[in-house]
Amino acid sequence: MTDVLPELSVPPAEAIRFFERKGFDLASIRWEDTWQEEHGRAFVVAGVTKRALLQDIHNSLAVALRDGRTYQQWKAEFDQVLDRHGWAQPVTIADPKTGLKTVDLTRAWRGAVIFDTNMRTAASAGRWERIQRNKATLPYLMYDAVNDGRTRPLHRSWDNTVLPVDHPWWATHFPPNGWRCRCSTYQLSERDLKRRGLSVSPDPQPVTREWINPATGVVEQVPAGIDPGFAYNPGLSHLSGVTPRETTLAGRPRLVDRTSDSVPLPPLTVAPDRRPLPLLPDGLSPEDYAAPFLDRFGAAIGRPVVFTDRAGEALPVSDELFRDNSRRWKLRRDRGRYTVALAEAIIDPDEIWTQWEEVASGWRLKRNFVAKLIVEGSEQPVLAIFSYMNGSWKQVTSFNDREQVAEGLRSGFLEYRRVR
Repeated sequence: MTDVLPELSVPPAEAIRFFERKGFDLASIRWEDTWQEEHGRAFVVAGVTKRALLQDIHNSLAVALRDGRTYQQWKAEFDQVLDRHGWAQPVTIADPKTGLKTVDLTRAWRGAVIFDTNMRTAASAGRWERIQRNKATLPYLMYDAVNDGRTRPLHRSWDNTVLPVDHPWWATHFPPNGWRCRCSTYQLSERDLKRRGLSVSPDPQPVTREWINPATGVVEQVPAGIDPGFAYNPGLSHLSGVTPRETTLAGRPRLVDRTSDSVPLPPLTVAPDRRPLPLLPDGLSPEDYAAPFLDRFGAAIGRPVVFTDRAGEALPVSDELFRDNSRRWKLRRDRGRYTVALAEAIIDPDEIWTQWEEVASGWRLKRNFVAKLIVEGSEQPVLAIFSYMNGSWKQVTSFNDREQVAEGLRSGFLEYRRVR
């Protein structure tokens, strides 16, 4: 079904690290919704807008990458994932452009493309990291096409092109350069060039064609010979902290990457339209601290509700939030005073961030709701933070104004930012 990738038989640590650190994009109805460098930061399966399904597909690919599994081995797990989530048949989803769209992940070509593209781009990013590490002694790259009956004509013409590692041509032409592209590169020293009878190639002349992105309507300049969306270097975008362009889809902001320290963040400040929130008194019972929290959502003890947050995600809200597995109250009294502020962080957050977090069973998505608020009787702002992971609330935390706490949680991918 798909070629065995020799570079993945013993998966390099750099490729694994690249893939496992990827964020995700739930807004992509079509592959083109997420453009070029954004694929280097966000894990995307076109049409999958269900968070748990995207997470499980990512996990299955991460295991395949770490263990060097074949396509057939991964496909068996992929089919189980689809069946578990009710996607073992065509599924109809909401499409902001057409109203409805049918997504069929059971087609053989979809699985092959998902596996092949993710494995090749991860391997490419891993190679690029090693290339950068070794470029002092191996300062050149040579393009290597397979040169058989399936090789694209322009890819064949690039075969044996030799350029310095940091030549700008590699920012757009570092393989893979299209769907199922099998091209690769060799890293060479001066001695290697002499032994092979090679020399540095003349600067390639840029030739592009116009292509209209069907998802956005934007006219893109695509290099000749490269499939639309592939004219980027996965490793270069990953290492340099490229930030995906903030665009909108159905009123939702595109995820903004902040996994690199090179991406600055605006400081958290109290929005001018915030009103003081009640700070509950000391010494109340857990029930008396939980009740005002639940009331903000229209819930009550013993009466749960499902709340839709500002990013459009459904969240269950009930008193179980404040109970342990034995249904004993676990609300700390020193945190109880801030439950109204915590509710406000969910209802009207300044930001919602999503990040991958490794747990014993694999990788899970954690969502952090962050808000800078003011409470009655206090001149100091309150930083309210609420974290959600793996289908349940994992932690409840509220601190006085401590920027270092917010900095640690304002990372990953930005799902939502409050308009001021």
